[in-house]
Amino acid sequence: MSSSSCDRCRVYLFTDIENVSENDLGKWHDLLSEERLRRSERYKFFRDRRTSILAYLLLRIAVYEHIGKHTAPEFSLNKYGKPYIIGRGDIFSISHCTKAVMCAYGCKCGCDVQDSEPALKPAAETIMTADEKIAAGSDIRELLRIWTIKEAYGKYIGKGLNYNTGEASFARFTGNDGTFAVNDMYLYSVSDGELAYSVFSEKEPDIRIISYEEFCEKCSLLKR
Repeated sequence: MSSSSCDRCRVYLFTDIENVSENDLGKWHDLLSEERLRRSERYKFFRDRRTSILAYLLLRIAVYEHIGKHTAPEFSLNKYGKPYIIGRGDIFSISHCTKAVMCAYGCKCGCDVQDSEPALKPAAETIMTADEKIAAGSDIRELLRIWTIKEAYGKYIGKGLNYNTGEASFARFTGNDGTFAVNDMYLYSVSDGELAYSVFSEKEPDIRIISYEEFCEKCSLLKR
């Protein structure tokens, strides 16, 4: 399943969130759209505002590296509330949790990243099929994986979790990290029990894990 980089879906993952300070966010303030700035200001806690801003900046980095566009993208929403870039269609997906932000870009795609939290198990069980529950058991690693797979698939089809999650089973993907061919899609999934992330895309995913230093450097390029 090898592909050239231009034929792949670029997936950016940033996990060095704790290194990002209030001062950093201040330096990147002018990179935010008015809509993203308003949205971030609604958050009561710094950590939530930070992840919201970082997810948007990661998308800006993806847009810049894909098409060389410095300006902030303009969004609209489909009937399920999924955002898309005006004039470029359904070509990106973003996700964030307390430990990471993620962006998939370049084709029809859906991504989700999730860390472990006490409410995850009961929440996951409400959307899991019977065979997914058997495959995952009480293993938090696999519960995280299935949660992100189901979320990513919902984003891929443009419905979020507004599809019949109880009939779409992904039990066969438990137990293994990596890229899988699924009908006319690709699935990339990783879970270590502390963090899981999954991507559905129509092109083979190209995963790029970005360090804090790289993130700062890429944001500096956006300012030029």
